[in-house]
Amino acid sequence: MHTPAPYPRVRRKKESAVKIKTGALNIESSHFLAGWSPDVGTLFVPALSQSHVGDRVVVRIGLQGQPVYASICGEVSMARPVGSPSLPPGVKIQVDPASLPAVRYLAAVASGAPANFRVRSPRFLRERPVVVSVGGKRVRTHTLSVSEAGCAIAWPEAEFPESGEVASLRFGPWLLSPSIAAAVNWRSQEDATLGLSVIVKGRGGRAWREVVQEASRTLAGDV
Repeated sequence: MHTPAPYPRVRRKKESAVKIKTGALNIESSHFLAGWSPDVGTLFVPALSQSHVGDRVVVRIGLQGQPVYASICGEVSMARPVGSPSLPPGVKIQVDPASLPAVRYLAAVASGAPANFRVRSPRFLRERPVVVSVGGKRVRTHTLSVSEAGCAIAWPEAEFPESGEVASLRFGPWLLSPSIAAAVNWRSQEDATLGLSVIVKGRGGRAWREVVQEASRTLAGDV
């Protein structure tokens, strides 16, 4: 009796994870302004000098003498390693569109605007189930608010991840939903919440834009 050959197995192409490099620094206002090129949307920072062109980065930047900071997401367009003669090591970042308001905010404060002056993308109150992978843990929780640049989530664990730590988000069924790359921006143990900056790039970036659009349509509230 003839036995039909089995159907060949179709292997799904595994989506490559987005690797993110993170850093933090306090910088003098004059140096920040010298590194900011608003016409092309690039920012030079004296950090992450071991990065390579094309690397994804999240940098938490504060201005010396000012009570302000912002997390900037982007892609390295130029890297200057340690040891370059007469020039400081660091990277030039092509700033993501979602992070441009934060850079403009820092530039305004560095130019003398009041520190309470603030520019940011709209935030929408939205509770939506999400699985967060960070620090070797996979945590089921929900969002509290979302924006183009990131989100706030409830954090049910006793141990909190560190600021700058790389994370990923998945909405919907685990095996079917795309992984959205992110980094921890801030944490509040008192309120049991985390703030995450999202890397809006590739399939995960498209998925995140859909999350924000859905939240804006529900219009549960703007904070």
